[in-house]
Amino acid sequence: YQPKVDCVTGKVIGVEALVRWNEPILGLLSPKEFLPLIEDDNMAFRMGRWVMQEAVRQARRWHEMGIDLCISINVFPRHLEYPTFIEDMRNAVSVHWPQMPRDRLMLEIVETSDLEELDPIEAVIKDLVWVLCNSNRSGGGGGNPPRRRRWLRLRRPDIQQALFLHV
Repeated sequence: YQPKVDCVTGKVIGVEALVRWNEPILGLLSPKEFLPLIEDDNMAFRMGRWVMQEAVRQARRWHEMGIDLCISINVFPRHLEYPTFIEDMRNAVSVHWPQMPRDRLMLEIVETSDLEELDPIEAVIKDLVWVLCNSNRSGGGGGNPPRRRRWLRLRRPDIQQALFLHV
């Protein structure tokens, strides 16, 4: 997990779940190096499901130790279109921490050069918000989302690593 630090106070305000692959010959590979190799395979979806489960599990462990941090998970827009994405998220929460406070998990949609790619997943995002916001009230986010929904607002800017490479 990579800490997220408030630049003003210097306090850790959250963490980001980062996946690395320890390849026997090449060593430790970053997502930039291995995700393109699996992005068109179901392995990418299975890995995403595993990351969701581990993030919720870790958030609960830290909570039990008195450490309450938000864990961010990176999600590609096409993962939101995967048929079981919402159910996978619902299961991760209901199995590993049914009473998880809503501010302990943040899904970050990975930037894409084609912003129109987000159009087909708008309903999935709204349904996912319903699942996450109601999971600790109804034992796992049961029920259908209401027809009237509020728009999401961006709460935190995320400055990407690439912006700091030449600073």
